[in-house]
Amino acid sequence: MHTSFLAILAASLPLLSTAATIGAETHFYGDAGCTAFLSNAEAYYNQAPYVGGTNGGEGAGCIALNPPGNAVSANTAAIFEANGSTETAGFCLFYDGYACDGIEDISHYTPGKGDCLPARSSAGYLWKSAQCYVA
Repeated sequence: MHTSFLAILAASLPLLSTAATIGAETHFYGDAGCTAFLSNAEAYYNQAPYVGGTNGGEGAGCIALNPPGNAVSANTAAIFEANGSTETAGFCLFYDGYACDGIEDISHYTPGKGDCLPARSSAGYLWKSAQCYVA
């Protein structure tokens, strides 16, 4: 059986057209003022981990942050409406456990500004996971 290139391409088009729609983005920084970018992690509207509903409602997935060891600060860098491009208010809960557990802190976000947190919890552990919500 011979499969044409066009048949393979046509079958893959639905996969190519389903881009992830970012709902929230967290950042880690190498300075205390959240300006020296190191890494980021995201939550999405149309794939896991999901951004949560309004005002801390159900549905927020647990984001694995994978922070760099030299991180000094972290924040909620952006929250987007469901269209993935219009910024809106929201927040992320940062956890020092891997499964959105342990000590937590909150970073609120208003368009253009996210609260800057130390990259470590009060117990001295790097933030390892987060849940983000649209306000």
